[in-house]
Amino acid sequence: MKKFLLSLCMIAIASACVLMTSCKDDDAPRPKVSANVTELAAAEKANPDMVYTYVLDGRTYNNAEELQAALADLEPGSSHNYTVVATDKNDPTNVQRTQVSFTVPTDTPITITFDFPTPQGVVTVTITITVTPATHSGGAIR
Repeated sequence: MKKFLLSLCMIAIASACVLMTSCKDDDAPRPKVSANVTELAAAEKANPDMVYTYVLDGRTYNNAEELQAALADLEPGSSHNYTVVATDKNDPTNVQRTQVSFTVPTDTPITITFDFPTPQGVVTVTITITVTPATHSGGAIR
């Protein structure tokens, strides 16, 4: 009888250990960063004689959609440098740059306003960055 009770206790302890390690809380979810690049994409398409590239912290993106995806990967509260590079298709030596620095918001949306080079001159374009707080489910049994 003693061996049976001892075996039963050992099984109960092993089961409790497995249950405790499998119920680990998930890592805290990351807030969702989103960027509205509608004005930027429209300005890009309105100027087909220019090739636009966007440099975010030294990494180059070839269109507004790629930039939007890169902005969505940024951490709330982090600071960044952003540059628009405009190259004239008819004269590749004609390159214009506009640079702006910004900090990703942690709660209130921000609007980045910058000069966008076009063949007709500079137009003002904005990008709005919003952060949606993440919710935590409290963990789940796996």
